[in-house]
Amino acid sequence: MEQKNEGGLGVGDIAAKNTALLFKWWWRYGTEDDQLWKKVVKSIYQEDNGLIPSKSGYKCPGPWQAIKNLVNDQQPLSKKIVQHLRMELGNGERIKFWEDPWVQEGILKNLFPQIFVLSSQQNTAITRMGWFEGQRWN
Repeated sequence: MEQKNEGGLGVGDIAAKNTALLFKWWWRYGTEDDQLWKKVVKSIYQEDNGLIPSKSGYKCPGPWQAIKNLVNDQQPLSKKIVQHLRMELGNGERIKFWEDPWVQEGILKNLFPQIFVLSSQQNTAITRMGWFEGQRWN
C-alpha cells in the first residue's frame, strides 16, 4: 500500500500485519497455560497441549482456524517461522516427540519418515516416550 504522502491510505501491508497478529496469538497459546480463552479454544477446536495446532479437528471459520492454516500450510512465511522455532523442553509434557521442532535438525517425522510410519506413538508427548535414569535413556 502507498504512503499517505504518495496518495495512499498509509495503512501498510494489511496481509503482513494480519499474519503477524495470527502468529502472536499462536505464540500466546503456547505460553499462556491457564487463561480462559485458551481453554475455550482447546475445547472448541479439540486441541491437545502441543504447540503446533493439529491439522485435523473441528472446522469453522474464525481466527483459530486461520492460525491452524497458517502454521500447518507450507506457505513460505509460515515455513520460515516454524523452521526457526525453538522449544524449551521443560518436563516434555507439551512437546510432541514426532511433530514439534524440538531438535535442532528439524521435525523428527520429517527427518525419519519410515520410523514415524511404524511408530505406535505418533501423537505422543516427549515425556511419554521414555525417561532418563542417570545418563541413560529408557
